[in-house]
Amino acid sequence: MTRADVENALGKPDRVAQTDSRTRYIYHARPGKAQRSVTFDEFGCVKGSAKKKR
Repeated sequence: MTRADVENALGKPDRVAQTDSRTRYIYHARPGKAQRSVTFDEFGCVKGSAKKKR
């Protein structure tokens, strides 16, 4: 998934953070919801992450 795909799905990010070659799009949440962030690698593709199942 590319940056353009993410922007089409979620809209423009509220904040963009860059560290080294990684870029993170941060979307602020509505009250009672968790903040959403999407991390991209140096090629502009979404970097996946595994979440623990409970």
